[in-house]
Amino acid sequence: MRVAGSLAWGMVMDGFKLDRWDVTGAVICLIGVLVIMDAPRT
Repeated sequence: MRVAGSLAWGMVMDGFKLDRWDVTGAVICLIGVLVIMDAPRT
């Protein structure tokens, strides 16, 4: 969630405009987090 939070902070506080590569990178990171959290625990 830090990736999404960082992008949101940049947009709100710094006036940063996201492009498609920023969004694509954030989605890839969030999918990675979902895979790690959903992994079966032994």
